[in-house]
Amino acid sequence: MKQPLYNTGVLFKTLIKRDWFKLVFWILGMLAFAASGAGKMEVASNPATSSTLYTMFVKNPAMVGLFGPTPINNPTNYSLGPIFGQTMTLITGLTFAIISIIYVVNRSRKEEDDGITELFRSYSIGKLANTTALVMELLLLNLIMAVLLALSIEVQNVAGLNHLESNFLFAFTTSAQGFLWGMFALLFGQIFSEASTTKGMTFGLLGLLYIVRMLTDVTNLSIGWFNPLSWSYLAFPYVKGHENWLAVFLTFLLAFLILGISYILELKRDVGVGYFPERKARLHGKKGYFGFPGLVLNLEKKMIIGWLLASFVLGLVYGSMFGQMDQFISSNKTVKELFVGNETAASAIRGNFMVTLFSILSILIAAFGVILLTKMVSEERKNRLEALYALPLSRLKVYSTYLLIAILSVI
Repeated sequence: MKQPLYNTGVLFKTLIKRDWFKLVFWILGMLAFAASGAGKMEVASNPATSSTLYTMFVKNPAMVGLFGPTPINNPTNYSLGPIFGQTMTLITGLTFAIISIIYVVNRSRKEEDDGITELFRSYSIGKLANTTALVMELLLLNLIMAVLLALSIEVQNVAGLNHLESNFLFAFTTSAQGFLWGMFALLFGQIFSEASTTKGMTFGLLGLLYIVRMLTDVTNLSIGWFNPLSWSYLAFPYVKGHENWLAVFLTFLLAFLILGISYILELKRDVGVGYFPERKARLHGKKGYFGFPGLVLNLEKKMIIGWLLASFVLGLVYGSMFGQMDQFISSNKTVKELFVGNETAASAIRGNFMVTLFSILSILIAAFGVILLTKMVSEERKNRLEALYALPLSRLKVYSTYLLIAILSVI
């Protein structure tokens, strides 16, 4: 087709019709995750509690590494709004990003792998129509989530979180991250020729930028403006005098720039291939690959190794923060007075950090196990298990193999 956007509207309506239930489920889930925290944090509005939390989250480098910084330098100003903005902005932005990455890869690169995109191209549809329809759907999804998130926080009428402009800033700075990382996934989908590689590279970049921002936030906050992930909280929602829509503008600007590059790359490549060729397979398989467990391990080894390396790196980074906490506790008189003694302060702050850390890591590890187990469902839908069932292989062995690999990998 000479018109690359021909019939984009038809494909957009088709995507909405096909995915409306999933999109509604995601919107409700995100609202339940992000907006429900507003009322639960109301206890932090107590001045005494705010002073303690200020010491915990603002002065403690470990917590700054986890959640990001705040420009507030006075405990009396660390009210519910700034507390919610500091602790929820980055986490909500990451959640938006993860949803967008998975959705974009499944609706672009994965559909090319499954031959669905090639089927579309056989009709009178422009080369960029499917991608443009997907981008329109993703943009609409994030805008709707942003508006509903801001309004849902507003209607709760919690003191400190009842400023409509601040609520919209919080909602748009997080949803903008979702759109941005969807565009990153789209770009990697043009470069690499497999959905699994595309997803792995996008999540790898997200993890790398997260670790980089942990280091820069503790040492030099101004460097964070060169990190797109840091833009999620550099807008500083709910902090009067520091709220900044520039971060939202930069996020959308970079997203559309990446979209333009993706368009150019897609126009110059054929469907089903990428710019990095697939690695040639072995002529003869290793002995360890024989048998069904070996086959599954061979198919999943890249994902397992990637997740294990990422977990190891996160462990190194988080573990190094305990040394920073020791320096922080020993050099801060306020902390010692607050917790009555150096040992009590160390125990309280370390315990608070560990609870927060384990909560985040447990979600990541659980997601790893679920992804491994659902690969079995994916293989079944592609009718790949039918050939195996023709062999002397029971369904129980298939299920137990996937389950055992998922459990062992999580452990």
